[in-house]
Amino acid sequence: MALLRDTIKAATSAAGAAALADAYAVRERLTVDQWAGQYRRVPERGNPEPGPWQNDRTPYCIEPMRACSDPTVRQVTAMKGSQLGFTDALVFN
Repeated sequence: MALLRDTIKAATSAAGAAALADAYAVRERLTVDQWAGQYRRVPERGNPEPGPWQNDRTPYCIEPMRACSDPTVRQVTAMKGSQLGFTDALVFN
């Protein structure tokens, strides 16, 4: 019984250690637009072009997205037309 308990404890400790190592691993630093280009997906529902986010489809959103990544920027203001994708650009899924 003690051998089984020690085996389970060792396996759990190894899995827990691996999970902690993964959780605290150093991640690459990405700006919002870089992250969106690599990881963001546009959902099928309600979108004419679902699939991977494409910064080249909305190049005017890149600068505000980068400003949101900059810790020295306190406020982002944009004078823009309606329905240009700014809400989608700044919603981080």
